[in-house]
Amino acid sequence: MCLLSCGDRVSVQVEEGVSKILADGRSQQLQSISYDLSFDIPKISTDSITGKLKLAFKTNQSDSDVVLDFESPSIQRLIANGDELVPIQEKGHLILPASYIKKGYNELEIDFVSGDEAFNRNQDYLYTLFVPNHASTAFPCFDQPDLKARFRLRLNMPSDWKAISNTAVVSESVEGDKKIIQFDQTFDISTYLFSFVAGDFDYEQRSTKGFDLEILHREEPDDRLRQNLYEITQLHKQSVEWMENYTGIAYPFQKFGIAILPSFQFGGMEHPGAIDYRASLLMLEESATQDDKLRRAGLIAHETVHMWFGNCVTMKWFDDVWMKEVFANYLADKIVAEMFPDINHDLVFLYDHYPSAYEVDRSSGATPIRQPLDNLDDAANMYGSIIYHKAPIMMRQLEMLVGDKVLQSSLKDYLDSYEYKSADWEDLITIIARVSGKDLSVFNQSWVYQEGMPFFELKFTETDALSEYDIIQHDPKGKGRIWPQYSDIIFSDDLGVMSHSLMLDQHHYILPKVRGTEDPKFILMNSEGKGYGVFFHGLQYVKNEFLFKQARVDISRYKNELVRGSAYINLHEYLLQEGFHPQLYFQFLQNYLREEQNEVIITYLLSTIQQVYFQFFTHEMRIENAENIENLLLTKIESTESGQLKTTLFNAYMDVALSTKAIDNLKKYWEDELLPTGITVSKRQRESIAMNIAMKGSSEDEVYVDWQIEKMENSDRIDRMKFIQPALSHDQVIRDQFFESLKYPANRLHEPWVLSALAYLHHPYRQEASIAYLKPSLEMLAELQQTGDIFFSKGWMNQTLAGYNSTQAADIVRAYLSENQLSSHLRNKLLQSSDILFRSEKNLKEYQGN
Repeated sequence: MCLLSCGDRVSVQVEEGVSKILADGRSQQLQSISYDLSFDIPKISTDSITGKLKLAFKTNQSDSDVVLDFESPSIQRLIANGDELVPIQEKGHLILPASYIKKGYNELEIDFVSGDEAFNRNQDYLYTLFVPNHASTAFPCFDQPDLKARFRLRLNMPSDWKAISNTAVVSESVEGDKKIIQFDQTFDISTYLFSFVAGDFDYEQRSTKGFDLEILHREEPDDRLRQNLYEITQLHKQSVEWMENYTGIAYPFQKFGIAILPSFQFGGMEHPGAIDYRASLLMLEESATQDDKLRRAGLIAHETVHMWFGNCVTMKWFDDVWMKEVFANYLADKIVAEMFPDINHDLVFLYDHYPSAYEVDRSSGATPIRQPLDNLDDAANMYGSIIYHKAPIMMRQLEMLVGDKVLQSSLKDYLDSYEYKSADWEDLITIIARVSGKDLSVFNQSWVYQEGMPFFELKFTETDALSEYDIIQHDPKGKGRIWPQYSDIIFSDDLGVMSHSLMLDQHHYILPKVRGTEDPKFILMNSEGKGYGVFFHGLQYVKNEFLFKQARVDISRYKNELVRGSAYINLHEYLLQEGFHPQLYFQFLQNYLREEQNEVIITYLLSTIQQVYFQFFTHEMRIENAENIENLLLTKIESTESGQLKTTLFNAYMDVALSTKAIDNLKKYWEDELLPTGITVSKRQRESIAMNIAMKGSSEDEVYVDWQIEKMENSDRIDRMKFIQPALSHDQVIRDQFFESLKYPANRLHEPWVLSALAYLHHPYRQEASIAYLKPSLEMLAELQQTGDIFFSKGWMNQTLAGYNSTQAADIVRAYLSENQLSSHLRNKLLQSSDILFRSEKNLKEYQGN
C-alpha cells in the first residue's frame, strides 16, 4: 500500500464548479469512461447515503493530474491503480496526482458519503436529479456533458421499496430488511442523464403492440388512474413511433420507463429509460381542459424527442443546451399535431411560443438563444423562454427557408454522424447549409447570436410617380440589425381579403399598390402569425380613445381564426410597448371574449384579461370591474357547449373572483351546490377553491383549508396543502413566519410548493401588506441560484414580482439593481421578471395622470 506523501504534488489549479477550461482539458485527456456504482440507501431520510465506485477510464497522458468533481468532502477510501491514496480535495474537486496515473487504462476505487443535494429525499421515497452538474454532489465523476460514459448501478435499499433506473433490472434479492437490485449497464450517456428513483411506489408494466413501458407512481387506485395510465402509455407509444419514422433511427436505448412524481421540480426530465414527470401534468382529472390534454401530450412528446436529441446526441457544452430543447419542442409540436388532427396547430404554435418569447425579448434583460458559458455552475441561467419558445420560432423560420424535407434530411445526417457522441450547434448548421446549398450565415448570426426582436412599420407613399407601401424593419437598439424572416400582410376591402407573402430580409420591403390595397378597410401585418416582432400597423391605436380605424371591434369579426389569433397578439404586444388605457382595453378584451368561440384563442384572451386585471389595475379598479368580469365568465360558462371550455372559464372565474357575491359562490361550489351548468368540481379544483376562499374571504374563512384537508386522501397532496396554508393566512405574523422559514434551504425542498405559496403570499390583493417581503426576497436570489434547481430562481422572481405594480415596488427593484454587483445572467433574469412591473407602473402613472 502506497500512501500519498507530502512529496506528491499536484500542478493543476481548480475553481468552484466545472469551468470551460477544465472541461476542454479533460475532453482532450480522457476517454472510455465507465462507472460501477453502488448506493446504500437508509430507510430514514435524514441518515446518510453511502456509496462505492469503481471508475475506469483511459488517458492519453501520464504526466498530467486528473481532476474529478465531487462536492462532498467525505471520501472514506481511495485506491488508484492499486495504490491507496490520501484524498486531495479542493473547491469541489478530487485531484489525482499524475504520479498515480498511467497512460492508457486506469481504475479507481472510491468509498464515499454522498451529499443530499441532488437526491431529492422525502420521507418514503427519493429521486435523483443531476442536471446540469449535480451528479458530482452524489458521487465522484467527470461531470460535463461531452464525457459520456457507461454506468452500472446497484442499489441497497429498504426491502419494501421499488426502483427504476436507466436500464432494466438484471437481479433482485432480499437480505433481511434490505433489497438489493442490480441494473444492467447503460449505453454511453452523460452524467446529467444518469438517474434512479426508489421508494414506496406502485410499479406497473404496460405493453401495447410492441411497445413496453414501466411506470412508478404514487396515485390513488381508481378508474381515473387506469384511464390516465392507458392514455399515458398510448401517448408515449405514438411519440416513439413518430420519432422512429421521422429520423429513421430505432429507439436508441435499452428500455422505456417513467416515474410520476408528486412534487417534481420540472414538467419532465428526459433520463433515458427513466423519465421523471410531475404528476399533476400527467394524471388528469375528468374536468381536464383541451389545454391540459395538449400540454400533457406535448410534454410526453417533448421528453420522448429528447431520447434522440439530447440523449443519443448530446451538446458538447451547456451553452448549447438550447439545441436539445429546441428540437424537443419543435418536433413535439409536429407529433401533437398528428395526435390532435382536428385542432388548428398553427394557432396552437402561435400561442404556445410567441407570448412567452416576447415576454423576454421585450425586456431590457433580453438574451440571445446561444449564450456564452464559462462555468457549469451558471448553466441554470441558460434555461428559459428564449430556448424553449423563441428557438422553435427560429427553427420554423429555418425550415421555411431551407424546406421541410431538407431540414429532415439534415437532422438525420446529424444523428447518424454523432450517434452516442456530442456535437455543437455549428456542427449542425454546417450540415444544414451543406444539404440545403444555402448560405445561412446571416440567418444564423441574426437569430441565434443576437438578442431582442425587430419593430415593423408600414408607410404608404403616393405621388404622381409612384404608389407603394414600404414595410420597414427597425432595430429598437439602433444597431441596424436585421432578422431575416417570412411574414405576410393582408388588405381587406369591399371585394374581400388579399394576402401577400413576404420575405423580410432587408430594412425596407417595397410592396406596390395592387388590387385590395387601394381603399383598404383593414390592414393587418403578420396575419398568419409567422413573423416575429412588434407589428405597428393595422391597429390604428389612439391611446386616449382606444379606437380602430373605421371599426371598434374588427378583430373578433374575422372568420379566419388564425388571423384573429395573430391580431390579438399583435395588439397586445403593441400596447405593452406603447402604453394603453387599462379600463378601455379591459372592456375591449371582454367584448372579444364574449364573441370568441375558439377554445385556444379564449385561453389566450383569459390570460390577457387576467394580466390587465391583476397587473395593470389598482385594487380599486379591480373592485370596480370585479362583478362585470365575474358575470361575463358565468354567462359564458352557461352559453358554451364544450365541457372542456366550461372548465377553462370556471378556472378563470376562481382566479378573478373578488366580490362578496363571488366569494359566496365559491363557498357554494366547494359544497357542490348551485354549480354552473355542466361543471363538476374535481379534486384539484376543490383544493384551489378552498385556498381562494381562505385568502380572499374573511379570517373566519381560513377554516375552508382545514375542511378541505379533512376531505383529502392523497398524503402527498395533503402535505402540499399544509405547506401552502400559512401563506393564505390573514394573520400577518403567521405570513411573516412563513416567509422567514423560506430563507432556509431545508424548507424549500419541494420547489413547486414554494412557488405556489409565493403566488398567494405576493398576490395582488395583498400588494400593500406583502411589499415588506420584496427586498428580502431579492436579497435571497444569489443563494437561491446556488441551492435551487435550474428553474427555481427564475420562478421565485416571477411569482414574487407578479403581485406588484406600484412605484414603491418598482423603486425597490431599481435600488436592488443599482446597489448590487449582479452577474450578467442574474441581472438579465431579474430584468425579465420585472419588465411588466416597470411597464404597469409607468402605464398607471400615465392613466391616473389623465
